[in-house]
Amino acid sequence: MGLDPKTDIVDSQWIVCGPEWFALVVKDRETMMRANSSPTEESKKLMWGIVARYPQDQIKDSATDPLFEVRTFPHAINVTEDSVCGSFNAGMAQWPAGSELMPQSYVSLQGAVLGRQGKIYANRDETGKIWIGGQTVVCIQGTVVI
Repeated sequence: MGLDPKTDIVDSQWIVCGPEWFALVVKDRETMMRANSSPTEESKKLMWGIVARYPQDQIKDSATDPLFEVRTFPHAINVTEDSVCGSFNAGMAQWPAGSELMPQSYVSLQGAVLGRQGKIYANRDETGKIWIGGQTVVCIQGTVVI
């Protein structure tokens, strides 16, 4: 994966939102971007992701400016890297209560390494439910008759 556990990783957590993910929080975006996405024998057993928080001085409007950049690697289902992953982002929004990492609402970016510009909106409402949103592009449309 190309990350040094002693100097690059700030925090880690198992997160679950349907699928189970292993999440790593790294010290900055540059560290996250240099992570190697190539599957290894060990990583093929996991679905994992990397989260990098943007510096506070770069965030002017918390409703629209990204707080995080994300990369996800669902190697366990034979996908090298996902361009935008709702289940990881929903799991990330459930980061343990009391943690200063996850605010109630935030914006994250995903897909830059793959040439995508995913923007994910996450919100935890007053009942604790997580809402994930963003825009989509329909690539295939059809009907299945069962």
